[in-house]
Amino acid sequence: MDPARAATIDLKNKRRLSRAILIARKLGSVPLISKPLEPKHDALLIGIAVPDHILRERINARLKSRLDAGMIKEVETLHQTPPDGAGLSYERLDELGLEYRYVAQHLQQRLSYADMVSLLSTRIWQYAKRQKTWFKKDARIKWFAPVARAEIETAITSFLAS
Repeated sequence: MDPARAATIDLKNKRRLSRAILIARKLGSVPLISKPLEPKHDALLIGIAVPDHILRERINARLKSRLDAGMIKEVETLHQTPPDGAGLSYERLDELGLEYRYVAQHLQQRLSYADMVSLLSTRIWQYAKRQKTWFKKDARIKWFAPVARAEIETAITSFLAS
């Protein structure tokens, strides 16, 4: 239907694939963006470089907090099918992200609670590392230590003066 788009799409990504098919059916092909978009505003991009061991501790604390706050009950409620049939399938929960995926597997008794927590902790950490790698490639970002408030304020003042 659209060989140019077919060559660039991830065939394992069902959502993008079905969206591309819908667009190709409607328009005949997926429109190409001819040039990169120019930013509308000049921006100062600031990154906070948190050491890995602290980031990992924060990820684990956030996960524990989410679990203590009722994340499992939340996923269970989303899955339960009310009389109108509006509940989410386990397949759909799997598509919503890491936390929903592994909690759904726990609710299906495919993972113990301990295995779910361990897997979630590991997968979230791996995701955070991929994000760090992605953002480090952006040369526009100015990186600071979390305690470098004075340096950040100086960078902002300098940016605003330019």
